[in-house]
Amino acid sequence: MNAYATDIGTILHDVARKYIQHGFKMTRNDKKSVVLELLERGIPDRVIDHIDFDAIFLNLTTFINDAIAYGMSSEVILYYSDNCFGTSDAIVFNERDMSLRIHDLKTGATKAHIEQLMIYAVIFCLEYKVRPEDLKMVELRIYQNDAVLVHNPSAQELGVFMSKTIARDQQLNEIKGKEVLRR
Repeated sequence: MNAYATDIGTILHDVARKYIQHGFKMTRNDKKSVVLELLERGIPDRVIDHIDFDAIFLNLTTFINDAIAYGMSSEVILYYSDNCFGTSDAIVFNERDMSLRIHDLKTGATKAHIEQLMIYAVIFCLEYKVRPEDLKMVELRIYQNDAVLVHNPSAQELGVFMSKTIARDQQLNEIKGKEVLRR
């Protein structure tokens, strides 16, 4: 069953992207469509029968509907450097009220950590030249195991992550530079 976990996650993220992109809220009635999508993309019915699909579907539904309600974009690439980039599952930045919201859908059993979303927030700030202290509200959410983990980092907390990110990026660039010189 675990061999299909990555494929299931990829398919569910693709379903979420489509719903969010088109602004279609998900309802209980969409459950069969999601199962059909999994089956059509190669997930055996015996695998679907053995996972807690009800919890996964509820998690997916909440993630999609929240993203739509907040006017978020899905699968947005964030890029600071060749060493520091990622793809946010859902993100929205409101320049008018200086708010940043990032949501992450987790479909696996491995416990997720908010640090990933902290890094995404920092990459966003670095890419778009937004100072953490200028943000009035930052909300990071992880949707996993039929629960929503919410974190509102302070500007100071983001600043610490930003300093570490910049320093590590510089270190990696120096290491890469030394490797090039050795060749």
